Amino acid sequence: MHSVQPTACESCLRIHLIGLMMVIDCSLWRALVTALVAVCLAGPVFAAPVKDGVFDRVGVLDARRPDGLASLVTSARTPSGTWRFVRLPTVSATRIECCVEAGGPTESSVLQLSGDEVAPTVAQGAIFEPVLKQGFIGLAVRGDLRIRVVSAHRLVLSWPNRERRLQVDHCLSAEGMHVWLRRGDRRLAGRPLHYYFPLGVDVTPNCSSSMLADGAGGSRR
Repeated sequence: MHSVQPTACESCLRIHLIGLMMVIDCSLWRALVTALVAVCLAGPVFAAPVKDGVFDRVGVLDARRPDGLASLVTSARTPSGTWRFVRLPTVSATRIECCVEAGGPTESSVLQLSGDEVAPTVAQGAIFEPVLKQGFIGLAVRGDLRIRVVSAHRLVLSWPNRERRLQVDHCLSAEGMHVWLRRGDRRLAGRPLHYYFPLGVDVTPNCSSSMLADGAGGSRR
Protein backbone atom coordinates (compact mmCIF):
# COMPACT_ATOMS: atom_id res chain seq x y z
CA MET A 1 0.00 0.00 0.00
CA HIS A 2 1.13 3.46 -0.72
CA SER A 3 0.90 6.03 2.08
CA VAL A 4 -0.59 9.32 1.11
CA GLN A 5 1.79 12.12 1.86
CA PRO A 6 0.20 15.36 3.08
CA THR A 7 0.53 18.34 0.88
CA ALA A 8 2.43 21.41 2.00
CA CYS A 9 -0.86 23.16 2.66
CA GLU A 10 -2.18 20.26 4.80
CA SER A 11 1.07 20.15 6.79
CA CYS A 12 0.85 23.87 7.39
CA LEU A 13 -2.79 23.51 8.51
CA ARG A 14 -1.89 20.73 10.93
CA ILE A 15 0.86 22.82 12.48
CA HIS A 16 -1.55 25.72 12.97
CA LEU A 17 -4.19 23.43 14.49
CA ILE A 18 -1.67 21.90 16.91
CA GLY A 19 -0.49 25.36 17.89
CA LEU A 20 -4.06 26.52 18.41
CA MET A 21 -4.82 23.49 20.60
CA MET A 22 -1.75 24.23 22.71
CA VAL A 23 -2.83 27.84 23.15
CA ILE A 24 -6.37 26.80 24.12
CA ASP A 25 -5.01 24.15 26.46
CA CYS A 26 -2.69 26.65 28.16
CA SER A 27 -5.51 29.16 28.47
CA LEU A 28 -7.75 26.59 30.13
CA TRP A 29 -5.01 25.58 32.53
CA ARG A 30 -4.31 29.22 33.36
CA ALA A 31 -8.02 29.80 34.03
CA LEU A 32 -8.23 26.67 36.18
CA VAL A 33 -5.16 27.58 38.23
CA THR A 34 -6.45 31.15 38.67
CA ALA A 35 -9.81 29.86 39.92
CA LEU A 36 -8.19 27.43 42.35
CA VAL A 37 -5.91 30.12 43.74
CA ALA A 38 -8.90 32.45 44.22
CA VAL A 39 -10.84 29.76 46.12
CA CYS A 40 -7.85 28.96 48.34
CA LEU A 41 -7.28 32.62 49.19
CA ALA A 42 -10.95 33.30 49.85
CA GLY A 43 -11.31 30.46 52.36
CA PRO A 44 -14.57 28.60 53.06
CA VAL A 45 -17.59 29.88 51.18
CA PHE A 46 -20.93 29.02 52.75
CA ALA A 47 -24.18 28.80 50.84
CA ALA A 48 -26.62 31.50 51.91
CA PRO A 49 -30.20 30.60 52.80
CA VAL A 50 -33.00 31.30 50.35
CA LYS A 51 -33.29 35.06 49.91
CA ASP A 52 -36.95 35.70 50.62
CA GLY A 53 -36.52 38.90 52.62
CA VAL A 54 -36.72 37.44 56.10
CA PHE A 55 -32.94 37.09 56.46
CA ASP A 56 -32.55 40.75 55.55
CA ARG A 57 -34.50 41.62 58.70
CA VAL A 58 -32.36 39.85 61.33
CA GLY A 59 -28.71 39.88 62.37
CA VAL A 60 -26.63 39.04 65.44
CA LEU A 61 -25.08 41.59 67.79
CA ASP A 62 -21.89 41.36 69.80
CA ALA A 63 -22.19 44.16 72.33
CA ARG A 64 -20.48 42.54 75.32
CA ARG A 65 -18.48 45.66 76.15
CA PRO A 66 -20.65 48.74 76.62
CA ASP A 67 -17.52 50.93 76.56
CA GLY A 68 -16.16 49.26 73.43
CA LEU A 69 -17.11 48.97 69.78
CA ALA A 70 -20.05 46.64 69.23
CA SER A 71 -20.52 44.74 65.97
CA LEU A 72 -23.52 43.77 63.87
CA VAL A 73 -23.33 40.71 61.63
CA THR A 74 -26.08 40.21 59.08
CA SER A 75 -26.67 38.77 55.63
CA ALA A 76 -28.80 41.80 54.75
CA ARG A 77 -27.96 43.31 51.39
CA THR A 78 -28.32 46.80 52.92
CA PRO A 79 -27.26 46.55 56.59
CA SER A 80 -27.10 50.32 57.09
CA GLY A 81 -29.88 52.12 58.91
CA THR A 82 -31.63 51.81 62.25
CA TRP A 83 -32.28 48.44 63.91
CA ARG A 84 -33.91 47.38 67.16
CA PHE A 85 -32.45 44.64 69.32
CA VAL A 86 -33.25 41.66 71.55
CA ARG A 87 -30.95 40.36 74.26
CA LEU A 88 -30.13 36.64 74.46
CA PRO A 89 -31.05 34.57 76.30
CA THR A 90 -34.50 36.09 76.73
CA VAL A 91 -37.58 35.05 78.69
CA SER A 92 -39.74 37.89 77.47
CA ALA A 93 -41.90 37.71 74.37
CA THR A 94 -42.15 41.48 73.99
CA ARG A 95 -38.76 42.86 75.03
CA ILE A 96 -37.60 44.57 71.84
CA GLU A 97 -35.36 47.54 72.61
CA CYS A 98 -34.40 50.54 70.54
CA CYS A 99 -32.13 51.55 68.91
CA VAL A 100 -28.90 50.54 67.21
CA GLU A 101 -27.44 52.15 64.11
CA ALA A 102 -25.30 50.18 61.66
CA GLY A 103 -22.00 51.92 60.97
CA GLY A 104 -19.02 51.16 58.76
CA PRO A 105 -17.15 47.86 58.41
CA THR A 106 -15.39 46.65 61.56
CA GLU A 107 -13.59 43.61 62.93
CA SER A 108 -15.57 41.05 64.91
CA SER A 109 -14.78 37.93 66.91
CA VAL A 110 -18.05 36.36 65.78
CA LEU A 111 -17.52 33.29 63.60
CA GLN A 112 -19.77 31.57 61.08
CA LEU A 113 -19.89 27.78 61.16
CA SER A 114 -21.02 25.35 58.50
CA GLY A 115 -20.55 21.73 59.47
CA ASP A 116 -16.90 21.48 60.46
CA GLU A 117 -15.90 24.60 58.54
CA VAL A 118 -15.25 27.88 60.36
CA ALA A 119 -15.00 31.32 58.74
CA PRO A 120 -14.76 34.92 60.01
CA THR A 121 -17.78 37.13 59.55
CA VAL A 122 -18.17 40.47 57.80
CA ALA A 123 -19.40 42.92 60.43
CA GLN A 124 -20.62 46.49 60.68
CA GLY A 125 -20.02 48.76 63.65
CA ALA A 126 -23.05 48.99 65.97
CA ILE A 127 -23.82 52.36 67.56
CA PHE A 128 -26.41 52.37 70.35
CA GLU A 129 -28.67 55.27 71.20
CA PRO A 130 -29.03 55.64 74.12
CA VAL A 131 -25.61 54.32 75.16
CA LEU A 132 -25.67 50.83 76.64
CA LYS A 133 -25.34 50.39 80.39
CA GLN A 134 -24.89 46.61 80.26
CA GLY A 135 -23.29 44.54 77.56
CA PHE A 136 -24.99 41.60 75.87
CA ILE A 137 -25.12 39.18 72.95
CA GLY A 138 -28.32 39.33 70.97
CA LEU A 139 -30.29 39.87 67.81
CA ALA A 140 -30.70 42.94 65.64
CA VAL A 141 -34.16 43.12 64.05
CA ARG A 142 -36.04 45.31 61.60
CA GLY A 143 -39.69 45.72 60.79
CA ASP A 144 -42.94 45.27 62.69
CA LEU A 145 -42.48 41.86 64.30
CA ARG A 146 -43.61 39.72 67.19
CA ILE A 147 -41.45 37.39 69.27
CA ARG A 148 -42.73 34.14 70.72
CA VAL A 149 -40.61 32.30 73.29
CA VAL A 150 -40.96 28.59 72.50
CA SER A 151 -38.44 27.32 75.04
CA ALA A 152 -35.35 28.38 76.96
CA HIS A 153 -33.35 27.90 73.76
CA ARG A 154 -35.77 28.82 70.99
CA LEU A 155 -37.55 31.94 69.75
CA VAL A 156 -39.82 32.41 66.77
CA LEU A 157 -39.89 35.81 65.07
CA SER A 158 -42.86 36.61 62.87
CA TRP A 159 -43.88 39.51 60.66
CA PRO A 160 -47.39 40.46 59.46
CA ASN A 161 -46.98 38.21 56.44
CA ARG A 162 -47.37 34.75 57.98
CA GLU A 163 -44.78 33.30 55.63
CA ARG A 164 -42.16 35.61 57.07
CA ARG A 165 -41.12 33.63 60.13
CA LEU A 166 -37.69 33.00 61.52
CA GLN A 167 -36.70 30.43 64.11
CA VAL A 168 -33.82 31.37 66.41
CA ASP A 169 -32.04 28.70 68.45
CA HIS A 170 -29.31 29.52 70.96
CA CYS A 171 -27.30 27.71 73.60
CA LEU A 172 -23.96 27.68 75.40
CA SER A 173 -21.11 25.26 74.81
CA ALA A 174 -18.04 25.00 77.01
CA GLU A 175 -16.25 27.54 74.81
CA GLY A 176 -18.89 29.96 73.59
CA MET A 177 -22.42 30.77 72.54
CA HIS A 178 -24.14 29.35 69.45
CA VAL A 179 -26.94 31.10 67.58
CA TRP A 180 -28.80 29.59 64.62
CA LEU A 181 -31.14 31.49 62.33
CA ARG A 182 -33.51 29.34 60.30
CA ARG A 183 -36.65 29.92 58.24
CA GLY A 184 -39.72 29.06 60.27
CA ASP A 185 -41.00 26.49 57.78
CA ARG A 186 -38.56 23.60 58.25
CA ARG A 187 -39.61 22.03 54.94
CA LEU A 188 -38.12 25.06 53.16
CA ALA A 189 -35.56 26.02 55.78
CA GLY A 190 -32.40 24.69 54.16
CA ARG A 191 -29.13 25.12 56.02
CA PRO A 192 -29.42 27.64 58.86
CA LEU A 193 -27.06 30.51 59.47
CA HIS A 194 -24.92 29.36 62.38
CA TYR A 195 -23.01 31.97 64.37
CA TYR A 196 -20.54 31.31 67.16
CA PHE A 197 -19.45 33.80 69.84
CA PRO A 198 -16.18 32.86 71.61
CA LEU A 199 -16.72 33.89 75.24
CA GLY A 200 -13.25 33.52 76.72
CA VAL A 201 -14.70 32.62 80.13
CA ASP A 202 -15.87 29.43 81.81
CA VAL A 203 -19.59 28.81 81.32
CA THR A 204 -21.92 25.95 82.09
CA PRO A 205 -22.77 24.25 78.78
CA ASN A 206 -26.45 23.79 77.99
CA CYS A 207 -26.25 22.78 74.32
CA SER A 208 -27.64 19.29 73.86
CA SER A 209 -26.03 16.96 71.35
CA SER A 210 -29.28 16.90 69.39
CA MET A 211 -29.29 20.70 69.13
CA LEU A 212 -25.78 20.75 67.76
CA ALA A 213 -26.38 17.87 65.36
CA ASP A 214 -29.72 19.17 64.07
CA GLY A 215 -29.01 22.89 64.05
CA ALA A 216 -25.35 23.00 63.07
CA GLY A 217 -25.04 20.20 60.56
CA GLY A 218 -22.99 18.03 62.90
CA SER A 219 -20.70 20.74 64.32
CA ARG A 220 -19.36 19.91 67.76
CA ARG A 221 -17.33 23.02 68.49
